[in-house]
Amino acid sequence: MLLGCCTSIENYDLVATSGYQSIILPATEIVDMNNKNLQRVKQIIENGPLKCETLNSFCTPSLKLCGNNYDPDALDTYCLYLAKKAYYLGIHNIGIGAPKSRSLEDGFSRTIGYQQIKKSIRIISNIFKKYNINVLLEPVCSLECNFITTTVEALALINELRLENLFLVYDLYHAQAEGESIIPLYNASEKIKVVHIAENINNERRYLRSDYIEKHKPFARVLIEISYDGEVAIEAFGKIKDIYLKESIKILKKLFYSSIK
Repeated sequence: MLLGCCTSIENYDLVATSGYQSIILPATEIVDMNNKNLQRVKQIIENGPLKCETLNSFCTPSLKLCGNNYDPDALDTYCLYLAKKAYYLGIHNIGIGAPKSRSLEDGFSRTIGYQQIKKSIRIISNIFKKYNINVLLEPVCSLECNFITTTVEALALINELRLENLFLVYDLYHAQAEGESIIPLYNASEKIKVVHIAENINNERRYLRSDYIEKHKPFARVLIEISYDGEVAIEAFGKIKDIYLKESIKILKKLFYSSIK
């Protein structure tokens, strides 16, 4: 497994010196970069110790994946622009969480919303397939989103669409917030390409703490049991600090590199 952290390129050195193996950059940061800054990021990735294979934070809330103001043409244009930059950086996976972009407004038909999100995922997947990039749908818990909030729902959509490059981000924070057992993790095992993890502190995503490690162990055991060998990355909100990163990497190593009893 690759132990990583989701954060800005500006935190690259801090992540590297804290002992991580990979960094997941936000697509919203990459898509707005001019050629000069994009070249700088490419040089950092190619010359530094961290692998960079995945993007998260797919888009800003203004780009709707479903609901009111849904605009598939705008999504198509955005994906073409982002895919070229991601390919230039050597990205293999792009996560589709985007909770505010896919939350449905009060009273909006969930049936229509489901048809819209299916169309959106098809658009995204078809464009990124041309660049050999996987699209990873992420269930986002009801604390942050009101549509496709569980692993079961996300997996059902993936299986229904049956797109060659469509897979899953499995997020322990969201799964635990929804009260999921380890059963959906077993069922989704063949589709998981990236795992996110964070601590739920007052219903907010924070860096890992040793006093909460026990609740992660059953999920870590399953990931080890199913021979998952992709990225396990911290995806936390709030200010990034050296002390948070170092404590989190220690916990990740205990969970995934040590024998769990």
